[in-house]
Amino acid sequence: MNRVRNEAENAKASANSIAPSNFYSGDAAKPITRSSPGDTRNNTIRLDDADSQPAPPQKISLPYPEGRVFRTHCTGLRRSGDDIQINELLAPNLLQRALLSAFQWDYHWIMSKLPLKRNPNFHMTLVMQGKEPVEREMMQQMFNGTPRVKLVFPNMEGQINCMHSKLMLLWMKRPKNTVGGSDGEEFLRIVVPTANLTDYDWGEGGGFMENMVFVIDLPKRSDPDLAFDQTFFHTELTRFCSHQGIDDSILTDVSYYDFSATRNMAFIHSIGGSHTGDAWDTTGITGLARAVRTLNLSSSNGLEIDYVTSSLGALKDQFLGDLYRACQGHSGLSDLRRRQKKPPAILTSLLSTTTPPPPQEEEIDPTRIRQRFNVYFPSRETVVRSKNGVNGGGTICFQEQWWNAPGMPKDVVKECISKREGMLMHNKILYARLPREVVLSQSSSTSTPEEPKKTYASWVYVGSSNLSESAWGKLVLDRSTKQPKLNIRNWECGVLLPVETPKPRGRTLGGDEVVVGMPMELEKVVEGRVPVPMKVPAGRVERPWFRSEM
Repeated sequence: MNRVRNEAENAKASANSIAPSNFYSGDAAKPITRSSPGDTRNNTIRLDDADSQPAPPQKISLPYPEGRVFRTHCTGLRRSGDDIQINELLAPNLLQRALLSAFQWDYHWIMSKLPLKRNPNFHMTLVMQGKEPVEREMMQQMFNGTPRVKLVFPNMEGQINCMHSKLMLLWMKRPKNTVGGSDGEEFLRIVVPTANLTDYDWGEGGGFMENMVFVIDLPKRSDPDLAFDQTFFHTELTRFCSHQGIDDSILTDVSYYDFSATRNMAFIHSIGGSHTGDAWDTTGITGLARAVRTLNLSSSNGLEIDYVTSSLGALKDQFLGDLYRACQGHSGLSDLRRRQKKPPAILTSLLSTTTPPPPQEEEIDPTRIRQRFNVYFPSRETVVRSKNGVNGGGTICFQEQWWNAPGMPKDVVKECISKREGMLMHNKILYARLPREVVLSQSSSTSTPEEPKKTYASWVYVGSSNLSESAWGKLVLDRSTKQPKLNIRNWECGVLLPVETPKPRGRTLGGDEVVVGMPMELEKVVEGRVPVPMKVPAGRVERPWFRSEM
Protein backbone atom coordinates (compact mmCIF):
# COMPACT_ATOMS: atom_id res chain seq x y z
CA MET A 1 0.00 0.00 0.00
CA ASN A 2 1.26 3.44 -0.82
CA ARG A 3 1.82 5.51 2.28
CA VAL A 4 -0.72 8.14 3.10
CA ARG A 5 1.38 11.24 2.46
CA ASN A 6 -0.94 14.20 2.16
CA GLU A 7 -3.64 16.07 3.98
CA ALA A 8 -6.15 16.00 1.15
CA GLU A 9 -9.57 17.54 0.71
CA ASN A 10 -11.66 14.49 -0.11
CA ALA A 11 -11.35 10.92 1.09
CA LYS A 12 -10.03 8.90 -1.83
CA ALA A 13 -9.85 5.13 -1.95
CA SER A 14 -8.07 3.07 -4.56
CA ALA A 15 -6.16 -0.17 -4.75
CA ASN A 16 -2.95 1.50 -3.75
CA SER A 17 -3.72 4.52 -1.58
CA ILE A 18 -6.02 6.11 0.95
CA ALA A 19 -6.05 9.88 1.36
CA PRO A 20 -8.13 11.26 4.23
CA SER A 21 -10.11 14.46 3.68
CA ASN A 22 -8.34 17.72 4.33
CA PHE A 23 -9.26 19.72 7.40
CA TYR A 24 -9.56 22.91 5.41
CA SER A 25 -11.87 23.65 2.55
CA GLY A 26 -10.26 24.09 -0.81
CA ASP A 27 -8.26 22.10 -3.30
CA ALA A 28 -6.40 18.93 -2.40
CA ALA A 29 -3.01 19.11 -0.78
CA LYS A 30 -0.03 17.70 -2.58
CA PRO A 31 1.72 14.50 -1.55
CA ILE A 32 5.14 14.41 -0.01
CA THR A 33 7.50 12.79 -2.49
CA ARG A 34 10.99 11.40 -2.13
CA SER A 35 13.74 10.24 -4.42
CA SER A 36 13.35 6.67 -3.10
CA PRO A 37 10.59 4.41 -4.46
CA GLY A 38 7.33 4.19 -2.51
CA ASP A 39 5.85 1.18 -0.78
CA THR A 40 4.06 -0.94 -3.39
CA ARG A 41 2.72 -3.71 -1.16
CA ASN A 42 -0.98 -4.53 -1.28
CA ASN A 43 -3.66 -3.17 1.01
CA THR A 44 -3.76 -6.06 3.47
CA ILE A 45 -2.12 -5.76 6.86
CA ARG A 46 -0.52 -9.07 7.82
CA LEU A 47 0.97 -10.31 11.04
CA ASP A 48 4.29 -10.63 9.21
CA ASP A 49 4.38 -6.82 8.95
CA ALA A 50 4.44 -6.54 12.72
CA ASP A 51 7.54 -6.36 14.86
CA SER A 52 9.95 -6.65 11.93
CA GLN A 53 12.49 -4.39 13.60
CA PRO A 54 14.57 -5.42 16.62
CA ALA A 55 13.43 -3.76 19.82
CA PRO A 56 15.93 -1.31 21.32
CA PRO A 57 17.18 -2.08 24.82
CA GLN A 58 14.97 -0.58 27.52
CA LYS A 59 16.08 1.03 30.75
CA ILE A 60 13.97 -0.16 33.63
CA SER A 61 12.79 3.04 35.28
CA LEU A 62 9.93 5.51 35.05
CA PRO A 63 11.56 7.88 32.57
CA TYR A 64 8.96 10.66 32.44
CA PRO A 65 7.09 10.79 35.78
CA GLU A 66 6.47 14.56 35.54
CA GLY A 67 6.00 14.85 31.78
CA ARG A 68 8.37 16.23 29.19
CA VAL A 69 8.30 17.81 25.72
CA PHE A 70 10.71 16.56 23.05
CA ARG A 71 11.53 17.24 19.46
CA THR A 72 11.38 14.19 17.24
CA HIS A 73 14.79 12.82 16.33
CA CYS A 74 15.69 12.95 12.65
CA THR A 75 17.81 10.44 10.77
CA GLY A 76 21.32 11.69 10.10
CA LEU A 77 21.40 14.18 12.98
CA ARG A 78 23.24 13.81 16.26
CA ARG A 79 21.22 13.23 19.39
CA SER A 80 20.68 16.51 21.21
CA GLY A 81 19.23 15.49 24.57
CA ASP A 82 15.88 17.09 23.81
CA ASP A 83 14.92 14.70 21.00
CA ILE A 84 13.27 11.28 21.01
CA GLN A 85 12.62 8.40 18.63
CA ILE A 86 9.32 6.59 18.24
CA ASN A 87 10.94 3.28 19.22
CA GLU A 88 11.92 4.84 22.53
CA LEU A 89 8.34 5.91 23.15
CA LEU A 90 6.72 2.63 22.15
CA ALA A 91 9.26 0.56 24.14
CA PRO A 92 8.14 -2.76 22.57
CA ASN A 93 9.89 -4.83 25.25
CA LEU A 94 7.50 -3.34 27.82
CA LEU A 95 4.41 -2.62 25.72
CA GLN A 96 1.35 -4.74 26.55
CA ARG A 97 -1.49 -2.81 24.96
CA ALA A 98 -1.81 0.32 22.85
CA LEU A 99 -4.33 2.87 21.68
CA LEU A 100 -3.08 4.88 18.72
CA SER A 101 -4.78 7.68 16.82
CA ALA A 102 -3.67 9.83 13.89
CA PHE A 103 -4.86 11.55 10.75
CA GLN A 104 -2.33 10.02 8.37
CA TRP A 105 -1.06 6.46 8.62
CA ASP A 106 1.67 4.27 7.23
CA TYR A 107 0.18 1.04 8.50
CA HIS A 108 3.01 -1.29 7.54
CA TRP A 109 5.56 1.03 9.12
CA ILE A 110 3.78 1.41 12.46
CA MET A 111 3.01 -2.33 12.61
CA SER A 112 6.74 -3.00 12.33
CA LYS A 113 7.23 -1.03 15.57
CA LEU A 114 4.72 -3.01 17.66
CA PRO A 115 5.09 -6.39 19.45
CA LEU A 116 1.96 -7.90 17.92
CA LYS A 117 3.77 -11.00 16.70
CA ARG A 118 6.16 -11.38 19.63
CA ASN A 119 3.57 -10.91 22.37
CA PRO A 120 0.44 -13.10 21.93
CA ASN A 121 -1.35 -11.03 24.59
CA PHE A 122 -0.74 -7.69 22.91
CA HIS A 123 -3.90 -5.82 21.87
CA MET A 124 -4.27 -2.50 20.11
CA THR A 125 -7.01 -0.02 19.28
CA LEU A 126 -6.60 2.26 16.28
CA VAL A 127 -8.61 5.49 16.13
CA MET A 128 -8.84 6.88 12.60
CA GLN A 129 -10.90 8.84 10.14
CA GLY A 130 -13.72 7.13 8.29
CA LYS A 131 -16.16 9.74 7.04
CA GLU A 132 -17.84 7.58 4.42
CA PRO A 133 -19.07 3.97 4.88
CA VAL A 134 -16.90 2.77 1.99
CA GLU A 135 -13.83 4.20 3.69
CA ARG A 136 -14.63 2.48 6.99
CA GLU A 137 -15.34 -0.82 5.25
CA MET A 138 -12.02 -0.66 3.41
CA MET A 139 -10.19 -0.15 6.70
CA GLN A 140 -11.97 -3.06 8.31
CA GLN A 141 -11.08 -5.33 5.39
CA MET A 142 -7.47 -4.22 5.55
CA PHE A 143 -7.18 -5.45 9.13
CA ASN A 144 -9.33 -8.57 8.82
CA GLY A 145 -6.27 -10.80 8.86
CA THR A 146 -4.66 -9.09 11.84
CA PRO A 147 -5.54 -10.51 15.26
CA ARG A 148 -6.21 -8.47 18.39
CA VAL A 149 -6.80 -5.18 16.56
CA LYS A 150 -9.89 -3.02 16.96
CA LEU A 151 -10.69 0.01 14.82
CA VAL A 152 -12.58 3.05 16.12
CA PHE A 153 -14.10 5.66 13.80
CA PRO A 154 -15.17 8.86 15.61
CA ASN A 155 -18.34 10.60 14.50
CA MET A 156 -17.88 12.43 11.19
CA GLU A 157 -21.47 13.50 10.55
CA GLY A 158 -22.62 16.94 9.48
CA GLN A 159 -20.06 19.72 9.69
CA ILE A 160 -17.27 17.45 11.00
CA ASN A 161 -14.63 17.23 8.30
CA CYS A 162 -11.47 15.78 9.80
CA MET A 163 -10.30 13.34 12.49
CA HIS A 164 -7.01 15.16 13.00
CA SER A 165 -6.13 14.27 16.63
CA LYS A 166 -2.95 12.38 17.54
CA LEU A 167 -2.82 10.43 20.80
CA MET A 168 -1.13 7.33 22.20
CA LEU A 169 -2.14 5.47 25.35
CA LEU A 170 0.50 2.82 26.02
CA TRP A 171 0.11 0.24 28.77
CA MET A 172 3.56 -0.86 29.92
CA LYS A 173 4.74 -3.67 32.17
CA ARG A 174 8.27 -4.10 33.46
CA PRO A 175 9.84 -7.55 33.37
CA LYS A 176 9.89 -9.36 36.69
CA ASN A 177 13.00 -9.31 38.86
CA THR A 178 14.53 -6.43 36.95
CA VAL A 179 17.05 -4.24 38.68
CA GLY A 180 15.56 -0.81 39.29
CA GLY A 181 11.92 -1.87 39.12
CA SER A 182 9.35 -3.83 41.06
CA ASP A 183 8.31 -7.30 39.96
CA GLY A 184 6.13 -6.80 36.92
CA GLU A 185 5.35 -3.16 37.75
CA GLU A 186 2.83 -1.56 35.40
CA PHE A 187 2.55 2.03 34.21
CA LEU A 188 0.58 4.02 31.66
CA ARG A 189 2.43 6.14 29.13
CA ILE A 190 0.48 9.01 27.57
CA VAL A 191 1.94 10.47 24.39
CA VAL A 192 0.56 13.54 22.62
CA PRO A 193 2.55 14.25 19.43
CA THR A 194 2.15 16.73 16.62
CA ALA A 195 3.22 13.91 14.30
CA ASN A 196 1.06 11.51 12.34
CA LEU A 197 1.92 7.82 12.22
CA THR A 198 4.16 8.02 9.17
CA ASP A 199 7.89 7.47 8.93
CA TYR A 200 8.71 10.97 7.69
CA ASP A 201 6.80 12.67 10.52
CA TRP A 202 9.00 10.77 13.00
CA GLY A 203 12.27 11.73 11.33
CA GLU A 204 12.69 8.52 9.38
CA GLY A 205 12.15 8.11 5.64
CA GLY A 206 14.82 10.63 4.74
CA GLY A 207 14.78 12.71 7.91
CA PHE A 208 13.45 16.00 6.52
CA MET A 209 10.43 16.69 8.76
CA GLU A 210 10.39 17.45 12.49
CA ASN A 211 7.63 17.37 15.08
CA MET A 212 7.11 17.83 18.82
CA VAL A 213 5.87 15.30 21.35
CA PHE A 214 4.68 15.36 24.96
CA VAL A 215 5.10 12.21 27.07
CA ILE A 216 4.28 11.36 30.68
CA ASP A 217 4.45 8.06 32.60
CA LEU A 218 1.85 7.36 35.28
CA PRO A 219 2.26 4.55 37.84
CA LYS A 220 -0.56 2.17 38.62
CA ARG A 221 -2.48 3.01 41.78
CA SER A 222 -1.77 0.66 44.67
CA ASP A 223 -5.48 -0.15 45.02
CA PRO A 224 -7.37 0.58 41.78
CA ASP A 225 -10.70 -0.18 43.49
CA LEU A 226 -10.41 2.72 45.91
CA ALA A 227 -11.98 6.06 45.08
CA PHE A 228 -9.57 8.75 43.91
CA ASP A 229 -9.54 12.45 43.13
CA GLN A 230 -9.71 13.04 39.40
CA THR A 231 -7.47 15.73 38.00
CA PHE A 232 -8.71 18.17 35.37
CA PHE A 233 -6.36 16.44 32.92
CA HIS A 234 -7.90 13.01 33.59
CA THR A 235 -11.46 14.33 33.38
CA GLU A 236 -10.89 15.95 29.99
CA LEU A 237 -8.92 13.00 28.59
CA THR A 238 -11.83 10.74 29.53
CA ARG A 239 -14.37 13.17 28.06
CA PHE A 240 -12.52 13.29 24.75
CA CYS A 241 -11.99 9.53 24.44
CA SER A 242 -15.59 8.82 25.37
CA HIS A 243 -16.88 11.16 22.65
CA GLN A 244 -14.60 9.46 20.14
CA GLY A 245 -16.33 6.15 20.81
CA ILE A 246 -13.49 4.45 22.67
CA ASP A 247 -14.68 1.50 24.77
CA ASP A 248 -15.64 2.14 28.38
CA SER A 249 -13.39 -0.77 29.37
CA ILE A 250 -10.37 1.17 28.11
CA LEU A 251 -11.40 4.28 30.02
CA THR A 252 -11.85 2.17 33.14
CA ASP A 253 -8.34 0.79 32.70
CA VAL A 254 -7.01 4.34 32.35
CA SER A 255 -8.58 5.25 35.70
CA TYR A 256 -6.49 2.57 37.45
CA TYR A 257 -3.42 4.81 37.11
CA ASP A 258 -2.30 7.67 39.31
CA PHE A 259 -2.90 11.01 37.54
CA SER A 260 -1.67 13.18 40.42
CA ALA A 261 1.37 14.25 38.37
CA THR A 262 -1.03 15.92 35.91
CA ARG A 263 -2.72 18.15 38.51
CA ASN A 264 -1.03 21.27 37.09
CA MET A 265 -1.60 20.34 33.45
CA ALA A 266 -4.62 20.31 31.17
CA PHE A 267 -5.68 17.96 28.39
CA ILE A 268 -7.01 20.22 25.64
CA HIS A 269 -9.32 18.90 22.94
CA SER A 270 -11.65 19.80 20.10
CA ILE A 271 -14.65 17.47 19.80
CA GLY A 272 -16.18 17.69 16.35
CA GLY A 273 -19.76 18.94 16.03
CA SER A 274 -22.02 21.51 17.70
CA HIS A 275 -21.92 22.03 21.45
CA THR A 276 -24.71 23.72 23.38
CA GLY A 277 -26.21 23.70 26.86
CA ASP A 278 -23.57 22.86 29.45
CA ALA A 279 -21.07 21.66 26.81
CA TRP A 280 -20.29 24.85 24.90
CA ASP A 281 -17.27 25.75 27.08
CA THR A 282 -15.86 22.24 27.57
CA THR A 283 -13.98 21.85 24.30
CA GLY A 284 -12.33 23.75 21.46
CA ILE A 285 -11.44 27.41 21.87
CA THR A 286 -13.77 27.89 24.83
CA GLY A 287 -12.40 24.74 26.45
CA LEU A 288 -8.91 26.23 26.13
CA ALA A 289 -10.10 29.36 27.95
CA ARG A 290 -11.67 27.22 30.66
CA ALA A 291 -8.40 25.33 31.14
CA VAL A 292 -6.48 28.61 31.45
CA ARG A 293 -8.88 29.77 34.15
CA THR A 294 -8.89 26.41 35.94
CA LEU A 295 -5.10 26.44 36.29
CA ASN A 296 -5.07 30.12 37.37
CA LEU A 297 -3.16 31.16 34.25
CA SER A 298 -5.51 33.99 33.29
CA SER A 299 -3.74 37.15 32.21
CA SER A 300 -4.43 40.78 31.52
CA ASN A 301 -3.34 42.88 28.56
CA GLY A 302 0.29 42.29 27.65
CA LEU A 303 0.13 38.55 26.96
CA GLU A 304 2.63 37.55 24.25
CA ILE A 305 1.81 34.60 21.96
CA ASP A 306 4.06 32.66 19.58
CA TYR A 307 2.24 30.03 17.50
CA VAL A 308 4.12 27.54 15.32
CA THR A 309 1.74 25.99 12.79
CA SER A 310 2.14 23.67 9.82
CA SER A 311 -1.14 24.74 8.23
CA LEU A 312 -2.96 28.05 8.15
CA GLY A 313 -6.65 28.64 7.64
CA ALA A 314 -8.34 31.76 6.33
CA LEU A 315 -6.89 33.97 9.05
CA LYS A 316 -8.85 37.06 10.12
CA ASP A 317 -8.54 39.55 12.96
CA GLN A 318 -11.74 38.19 14.51
CA PHE A 319 -10.40 34.66 14.91
CA LEU A 320 -6.96 35.90 15.94
CA GLY A 321 -8.61 38.00 18.64
CA ASP A 322 -10.87 35.14 19.76
CA LEU A 323 -7.87 32.86 20.26
CA TYR A 324 -5.84 35.59 21.98
CA ARG A 325 -8.66 36.22 24.44
CA ALA A 326 -9.06 32.48 25.04
CA CYS A 327 -5.38 32.37 25.96
CA GLN A 328 -6.11 35.17 28.43
CA GLY A 329 -8.81 32.95 29.94
CA HIS A 330 -11.87 34.63 28.43
CA SER A 331 -14.61 32.36 27.10
CA GLY A 332 -15.64 34.60 24.21
CA LEU A 333 -19.05 35.46 25.63
CA SER A 334 -18.18 39.15 26.01
CA ASP A 335 -17.26 39.40 22.35
CA LEU A 336 -20.33 37.38 21.35
CA ARG A 337 -22.47 39.76 23.38
CA ARG A 338 -20.86 42.80 21.74
CA ARG A 339 -21.76 41.44 18.30
CA GLN A 340 -25.49 41.22 19.08
CA LYS A 341 -27.86 44.13 18.48
CA LYS A 342 -30.06 42.85 21.31
CA PRO A 343 -27.96 40.44 23.39
CA PRO A 344 -30.07 37.89 25.28
CA ALA A 345 -29.97 38.02 29.07
CA ILE A 346 -28.48 34.52 29.26
CA LEU A 347 -25.15 35.86 27.93
CA THR A 348 -24.89 38.33 30.78
CA SER A 349 -25.66 35.71 33.42
CA LEU A 350 -23.15 33.23 31.96
CA LEU A 351 -20.39 35.85 31.94
CA SER A 352 -20.08 35.75 35.72
CA THR A 353 -18.87 32.14 35.65
CA THR A 354 -16.74 32.25 32.50
CA THR A 355 -14.76 35.46 33.01
CA PRO A 356 -11.44 35.73 34.88
CA PRO A 357 -11.64 37.88 38.02
CA PRO A 358 -10.43 41.50 37.90
CA PRO A 359 -8.04 42.94 36.93
CA GLN A 360 -7.78 40.44 34.03
CA GLU A 361 -9.27 42.63 31.32
CA GLU A 362 -9.67 41.15 27.87
CA GLU A 363 -7.78 42.65 24.96
CA ILE A 364 -10.14 43.90 22.25
CA ASP A 365 -7.84 46.12 20.18
CA PRO A 366 -6.89 44.27 16.94
CA THR A 367 -3.75 46.37 16.49
CA ARG A 368 -2.38 45.52 19.93
CA ILE A 369 -3.26 41.85 19.41
CA ARG A 370 -1.32 41.80 16.14
CA GLN A 371 1.68 43.32 17.91
CA ARG A 372 1.67 40.52 20.49
CA PHE A 373 0.80 37.55 18.29
CA ASN A 374 3.54 35.91 16.20
CA VAL A 375 2.58 33.15 13.76
CA TYR A 376 5.46 31.01 12.47
CA PHE A 377 4.95 29.58 8.99
CA PRO A 378 7.59 28.94 6.31
CA SER A 379 8.18 31.05 3.26
CA ARG A 380 8.40 29.50 -0.17
CA GLU A 381 12.16 30.06 -0.09
CA THR A 382 12.50 28.09 3.16
CA VAL A 383 10.65 25.10 1.70
CA VAL A 384 12.64 25.21 -1.55
CA ARG A 385 15.94 25.25 0.38
CA SER A 386 14.94 22.42 2.74
CA LYS A 387 16.50 18.94 2.60
CA ASN A 388 13.71 17.52 0.46
CA GLY A 389 12.91 20.72 -1.40
CA VAL A 390 9.37 21.37 -2.58
CA ASN A 391 8.70 17.62 -2.48
CA GLY A 392 8.70 17.83 1.31
CA GLY A 393 6.03 20.52 1.52
CA GLY A 394 2.93 18.40 0.95
CA THR A 395 1.69 18.58 4.53
CA ILE A 396 2.46 22.28 4.99
CA CYS A 397 -0.81 23.82 3.89
CA PHE A 398 -1.91 27.32 3.02
CA GLN A 399 -3.84 28.77 0.08
CA GLU A 400 -2.80 31.79 -1.95
CA GLN A 401 -6.38 33.07 -2.08
CA TRP A 402 -6.42 33.30 1.72
CA TRP A 403 -3.10 35.15 1.79
CA ASN A 404 -4.40 37.72 -0.69
CA ALA A 405 -7.84 38.05 0.89
CA PRO A 406 -8.82 41.46 2.31
CA GLY A 407 -8.24 41.63 6.04
CA MET A 408 -5.58 38.93 6.16
CA PRO A 409 -3.25 40.01 9.03
CA LYS A 410 -0.05 39.44 7.06
CA ASP A 411 2.11 41.31 9.54
CA VAL A 412 1.75 38.55 12.17
CA VAL A 413 3.16 35.81 9.90
CA LYS A 414 6.85 35.30 10.65
CA GLU A 415 9.47 33.14 8.96
CA CYS A 416 9.65 29.61 10.34
CA ILE A 417 13.20 28.31 9.96
CA SER A 418 14.30 25.27 11.92
CA LYS A 419 17.37 25.41 14.13
CA ARG A 420 18.22 22.07 12.53
CA GLU A 421 19.48 22.99 9.10
CA GLY A 422 17.28 21.96 6.19
CA MET A 423 14.41 20.63 8.29
CA LEU A 424 10.76 21.49 7.74
CA MET A 425 8.25 21.57 10.59
CA HIS A 426 4.95 19.81 11.10
CA ASN A 427 4.72 21.34 14.59
CA LYS A 428 1.68 22.81 16.27
CA ILE A 429 2.88 24.56 19.40
CA LEU A 430 1.69 27.70 21.17
CA TYR A 431 3.90 29.59 23.63
CA ALA A 432 2.08 32.06 25.89
CA ARG A 433 4.23 34.51 27.88
CA LEU A 434 2.35 36.06 30.78
CA PRO A 435 2.67 39.72 31.80
CA ARG A 436 2.94 38.62 35.45
CA GLU A 437 4.00 35.59 37.46
CA VAL A 438 1.28 33.32 38.83
CA VAL A 439 0.91 30.49 41.33
CA LEU A 440 -1.11 27.60 39.97
CA SER A 441 -4.52 26.90 41.47
CA GLN A 442 -3.64 23.31 42.35
CA SER A 443 -0.15 24.01 43.71
CA SER A 444 0.67 23.36 47.33
CA SER A 445 -0.74 26.08 49.57
CA THR A 446 2.32 26.06 51.78
CA SER A 447 5.98 26.70 51.16
CA THR A 448 9.20 26.73 53.12
CA PRO A 449 12.48 28.63 52.73
CA GLU A 450 13.96 25.38 51.46
CA GLU A 451 11.06 24.78 49.05
CA PRO A 452 9.51 28.12 48.07
CA LYS A 453 6.24 28.13 46.20
CA LYS A 454 6.77 27.77 42.46
CA THR A 455 5.72 30.58 40.17
CA TYR A 456 4.99 30.43 36.47
CA ALA A 457 5.69 32.99 33.78
CA SER A 458 4.38 31.16 30.73
CA TRP A 459 2.56 28.13 29.42
CA VAL A 460 2.78 25.99 26.32
CA TYR A 461 0.26 24.11 24.19
CA VAL A 462 1.53 21.09 22.23
CA GLY A 463 -0.87 19.07 20.13
CA SER A 464 -2.62 18.57 16.82
CA SER A 465 -4.39 21.93 16.43
CA ASN A 466 -3.15 24.17 13.67
CA LEU A 467 -4.02 27.85 13.59
CA SER A 468 -7.48 27.58 12.06
CA GLU A 469 -11.11 28.01 12.98
CA SER A 470 -11.68 24.43 11.83
CA ALA A 471 -9.35 23.19 14.55
CA TRP A 472 -10.44 25.44 17.42
CA GLY A 473 -14.08 26.13 16.58
CA LYS A 474 -16.30 29.20 16.47
CA LEU A 475 -18.62 30.46 19.20
CA VAL A 476 -21.97 31.67 17.85
CA LEU A 477 -25.45 32.42 19.15
CA ASP A 478 -27.92 29.63 18.43
CA ARG A 479 -30.74 31.19 16.41
CA SER A 480 -33.48 29.09 17.95
CA THR A 481 -32.46 28.91 21.62
CA LYS A 482 -30.59 32.24 21.80
CA GLN A 483 -27.88 30.49 23.79
CA PRO A 484 -24.17 30.06 23.02
CA LYS A 485 -23.19 27.30 20.61
CA LEU A 486 -19.69 26.18 19.66
CA ASN A 487 -19.22 24.73 16.17
CA ILE A 488 -16.12 22.59 15.52
CA ARG A 489 -15.15 20.90 12.25
CA ASN A 490 -12.16 18.86 13.46
CA TRP A 491 -11.23 16.34 16.10
CA GLU A 492 -8.07 17.62 17.82
CA CYS A 493 -6.18 17.12 21.07
CA GLY A 494 -3.17 18.48 22.92
CA VAL A 495 -1.80 19.40 26.33
CA LEU A 496 -1.39 22.70 28.16
CA LEU A 497 1.76 22.83 30.29
CA PRO A 498 2.66 25.69 32.65
CA VAL A 499 6.35 26.59 32.51
CA GLU A 500 8.06 27.47 35.78
CA THR A 501 9.57 30.95 36.05
CA PRO A 502 13.30 30.96 35.26
CA LYS A 503 15.47 31.38 38.33
CA PRO A 504 17.15 34.77 38.94
CA ARG A 505 20.23 35.20 36.80
CA GLY A 506 22.70 36.10 39.53
CA ARG A 507 23.16 39.11 41.81
CA THR A 508 24.29 42.68 41.52
CA LEU A 509 27.49 43.91 43.18
CA GLY A 510 25.29 44.96 46.09
CA GLY A 511 24.03 41.41 46.53
CA ASP A 512 20.52 41.93 45.19
CA GLU A 513 18.98 39.27 42.92
CA VAL A 514 18.75 40.21 39.27
CA VAL A 515 15.05 40.28 38.38
CA VAL A 516 14.36 39.94 34.69
CA GLY A 517 11.45 41.98 33.38
CA MET A 518 8.41 40.27 31.90
CA PRO A 519 7.57 39.20 29.35
CA MET A 520 11.09 38.08 28.51
CA GLU A 521 12.34 36.77 25.20
CA LEU A 522 10.76 33.44 24.29
CA GLU A 523 13.87 31.30 24.64
CA LYS A 524 14.73 32.79 28.04
CA VAL A 525 11.24 32.06 29.39
CA VAL A 526 11.18 28.37 28.44
CA GLU A 527 14.93 27.74 28.46
CA GLY A 528 15.74 24.15 29.43
CA ARG A 529 12.07 23.30 29.90
CA VAL A 530 10.41 23.23 26.48
CA PRO A 531 12.31 23.17 23.17
CA VAL A 532 12.00 26.13 20.83
CA PRO A 533 12.50 24.50 17.41
CA MET A 534 12.57 27.63 15.24
CA LYS A 535 15.01 30.49 14.99
CA VAL A 536 13.89 33.57 16.90
CA PRO A 537 13.47 36.44 16.50
CA ALA A 538 12.14 36.02 12.98
CA GLY A 539 11.31 38.47 10.23
CA ARG A 540 8.06 38.83 8.34
CA VAL A 541 7.18 36.45 5.53
CA GLU A 542 6.78 38.23 2.20
CA ARG A 543 5.67 35.16 0.24
CA PRO A 544 4.55 32.12 2.24
CA TRP A 545 4.62 28.56 1.00
CA PHE A 546 1.43 27.57 -0.85
CA ARG A 547 0.62 23.89 -1.15
CA SER A 548 -0.43 24.40 -4.76
CA GLU A 549 3.23 25.06 -5.69
CA MET A 550 4.34 21.44 -5.49
